[in-house]
Amino acid sequence: MMHKTCFTALLAGALGLAASSPVLASETCSARSPAHRVGLLELYTSEGCSSCPPADRWLSGLRQQPGVGEQFVPLALHVDYWDDIGWKDIYAQSRFGHRQRDLVAAAGSTVVYTPQFFLQGKSVRPDRSAGLLATELAALAQRPAVADIVLTQSRSGPRQLALKVEASLHAESGGQPASLFIALYQNGLQTQVKAGENSGATLRHDFVVRLWSGPKAIPASGKLAETVVFTLPGSAPASDFGVAAFVQRGGKEVLQALARPVCV
Repeated sequence: MMHKTCFTALLAGALGLAASSPVLASETCSARSPAHRVGLLELYTSEGCSSCPPADRWLSGLRQQPGVGEQFVPLALHVDYWDDIGWKDIYAQSRFGHRQRDLVAAAGSTVVYTPQFFLQGKSVRPDRSAGLLATELAALAQRPAVADIVLTQSRSGPRQLALKVEASLHAESGGQPASLFIALYQNGLQTQVKAGENSGATLRHDFVVRLWSGPKAIPASGKLAETVVFTLPGSAPASDFGVAAFVQRGGKEVLQALARPVCV
């Protein structure tokens, strides 16, 4: 496992190359994606996997980095294919295992494992190659965006969040079919595992996707406005949650991503 301080310096340097940032309008609680591409970093993990806790801690460390949601969007997607060995991961969803397999297949492989990271749909090993990840994030920040995303939040009930997402493709996107995905994620989760490979451990998680909407096909016009209503799960405060959206072309290529905390 790499040293966090090493990655901190590399990532901070990479993000420093990006001059632009999203336009935030606090009075309407909205955010717009920047003029450059934003990296989507996906972690496929499970509480039933003994090699996953270090990757979970690594992802949690990104909360302290500048640019979360604006320069890169980290998401933890818990899979359920470890649930049959003694511990059921309450954050796991079968759709995330399906998505992981689709990404693996799109890359021409058949090997599915946890923990597994994807950046822009490509499998990466940030624990072994922090410099490579920082370099790729820096390279993305130098590429102009080919899609725009606007997130607008409003409350529709005590624990209900109405999220309007507007996605638009640029002419440079290539005209290929693209889809919009929307997620609600949660930070500060903690589980005392009582069985399975991590029995006796207390696991902590951040950026865990709790609710998921998509894919929503973007029509030929290249524009889509979608409103979803998320009910914040459990009793955790709204400040523990965030929302994310991304546009994906074909089987894996992420054209743009954006995330921000839930308005409180």
